Amino acid sequence: MKVYDILNNFADVSSNWSLGSNFYWIICDAMELDDLSKRIALAPETLEECKSISQSAKIDSYDSYLFIVFNVLEFEEDEIISKELNIYLGRDYIITISKGHSDIVSDLLEDIYQFKNCIILKENTRPSILLYYILDRY
Repeated sequence: MKVYDILNNFADVSSNWSLGSNFYWIICDAMELDDLSKRIALAPETLEECKSISQSAKIDSYDSYLFIVFNVLEFEEDEIISKELNIYLGRDYIITISKGHSDIVSDLLEDIYQFKNCIILKENTRPSILLYYILDRY
């Protein structure tokens, strides 16, 4: 699991972070969600959906966050591959869980570090703006 401090130029703070003190982008896989759910209250049914395969695209609203299932098509070695991205969007965090390898998250981080194609994000650093950039690339 990687945790990036959105307000501090996306510094990696994986070893030292706490909700309520900043805005965070948390990137993890489905197997890390049980540990993460000890720090952030996530509905059990959403945790199960992240671990299952072939969910339909949807947006569910919970008291403190939105849960989004987003289906993605990627071109790999002359094939079109369907992948899924699960997103939790809270007031001060965004959690992305990608099923299968995807370069889109790492490419977005690289662009952010190099100040490429992310002017609005640099001026308005909030999880909801980061969500826009993630979905725009998918």
